[in-house]
Amino acid sequence: TAPASLTLQVSATDSDGIRKVEFFQDGTLIGTDTNAPYVQSVNALAPKAYTFSAVATDALGAQATNSITVMVQAPPASLQE
Repeated sequence: TAPASLTLQVSATDSDGIRKVEFFQDGTLIGTDTNAPYVQSVNALAPKAYTFSAVATDALGAQATNSITVMVQAPPASLQE
């Protein structure tokens, strides 16, 4: 329910080592984490559908991507007054 907050957390492992995990909200970079656990907080989300993606890059430059869609709903009318 808006205004929504959430924490994105990614588990990433690779035999070459993970260099970074980049977090995207609707295609826009919102943060980069270089140390496990790979975490990004998102706050004050308005009502709509959001696509969040995480791109893990290993020490050799290979990448893997994972995405989720989150729907934030408007608060009930009784709470909007």
